[in-house]
Amino acid sequence: MQKKHSHIKFDFFYIEDVIYCEAYGKNTVICIKNKSSIILQNEINHFEKTLKEFGFYRLHKSYLINLNYIEKIIKKDKNYLVVAGNHHLVLSQAKKEFQEFFDKKINADAPFIF
Repeated sequence: MQKKHSHIKFDFFYIEDVIYCEAYGKNTVICIKNKSSIILQNEINHFEKTLKEFGFYRLHKSYLINLNYIEKIIKKDKNYLVVAGNHHLVLSQAKKEFQEFFDKKINADAPFIF
């Protein structure tokens, strides 16, 4: 009987290079600057707890974003679209405090500062 070989792959990246995380069933897709995305076998709740202290914010039940990568916020009707590079993520309407923050900035015509 021939022995099967299994391969283990490790992906290394810096937390500050993570643009956002996206829920993908019980897994999470990590979108990394200058790299393709990788899928990790943890739910997004795990990353929300782990990355909060590094400036990540839960925009939506499916998205966790690194606030340092937000380039602009687009308000369309009652929804916000958060732009980070060529990625467009929807801000949940349930995130009232975040929406109110941006409403004040939009009404004041002031720049966004985090």
